[in-house]
Amino acid sequence: MMSTFERSLKGLSILKQALQSSETIFLKPSVLYKYEDIIRGVTVNGTQKKAVNLNTTQAFGKKLTYGNFYENKKKAMEVCDEFFLSRKYRIINEIHSHIRTKEAMDTFEHELYMNLQEALLAYTTPTLIEESYNRIRKVVELYLEHIVSMASEIDNETRKLLTPLLFLPIDSWIIKNESIFDNESIYRWGLTRGSSFGEIRKKPLFDDMQRYLVKKANEISMVLGAEFYVIYFDIFWNNRLSMPGCNLFGVQTASSLVNTKADMKETEHSYKRNLELSDFAEIQIKEKDTSYPPLLKIIIDELAELGIYKEKSFICIKRKKGEYICEAVSPHGRRKNIVTVWPNYQGGGDIRIVGIGKYEKRRCFDQSDIGTNMLRGDLHMSYSKTQ
Repeated sequence: MMSTFERSLKGLSILKQALQSSETIFLKPSVLYKYEDIIRGVTVNGTQKKAVNLNTTQAFGKKLTYGNFYENKKKAMEVCDEFFLSRKYRIINEIHSHIRTKEAMDTFEHELYMNLQEALLAYTTPTLIEESYNRIRKVVELYLEHIVSMASEIDNETRKLLTPLLFLPIDSWIIKNESIFDNESIYRWGLTRGSSFGEIRKKPLFDDMQRYLVKKANEISMVLGAEFYVIYFDIFWNNRLSMPGCNLFGVQTASSLVNTKADMKETEHSYKRNLELSDFAEIQIKEKDTSYPPLLKIIIDELAELGIYKEKSFICIKRKKGEYICEAVSPHGRRKNIVTVWPNYQGGGDIRIVGIGKYEKRRCFDQSDIGTNMLRGDLHMSYSKTQ
């Protein structure tokens, strides 16, 4: 039986492996495909791979009124594929030129969700198709994940900007993985380990689960001293960690194909091998001051949403008069201060984002600012000016 420390080291080892594989797949894919090929499918080592296949759209088998179960899931896949093929230039332009925050990505994906739902309505009824938010949102996320990470139309710099903004497609495999969602949260959300992804019926629940993932990814980033993005949790899906390949479709050698059955058997025990934050809690970096006031915690969370992590990208310094300064770790620009926070005892306070927008002359911070494009855009611009 392993000691806590041994389990901690094993958990850390798996984390490092997950980070390395994820960076290869999402940031440095060695094989890219045309947008259309990602949607329609390509042959990889004799197997057709595509962003969304019948395994995903079988969730619509009983939700469409087009035909029998097989005809319904096939029609759903065709509708989804055609939807993304017909919007290629709009999607490429949007993610290339406009999406630079997680909120903007969420807004865009929700718009795609609404339009795809309307396209599917031609083959079903509103009652059947509207009963689950995640059933369609997961499909949207799968397409965007594959396009961002593998489309040849996306340049490497844009890929690096977009990867931190991607949402994790949540399916039954992800839900039952104890390394990703803890038992307390699953219970709080009214789910079980056996829940299907269609049981995430409303957007507020979807949003809460994604916020949980942001927080957990931030904690992992602190432990590794490197940025672990939310989408990296997808490396734990199925047996992807064992056979990562060079992109999401993977590139397997002939010998690895022979061992596929053994690899699949290994995944039955993958949950035991996967990361539990509690397993390596003893080796986490201890912060000098974790009792930050609520307003500062809000700003730290907002920066994390942008992929700007405390300790990795910036540090918090408390001044004599009680204000806090978020200062870039490795500043290369003229400035090193990102934002100054003046908290009060009521949980609010004032902030000043250095030389940016509405905060340049107005220190007052409203709760309504949380999660807005303006706040995150200003924070991102201020951080960029330190680099």
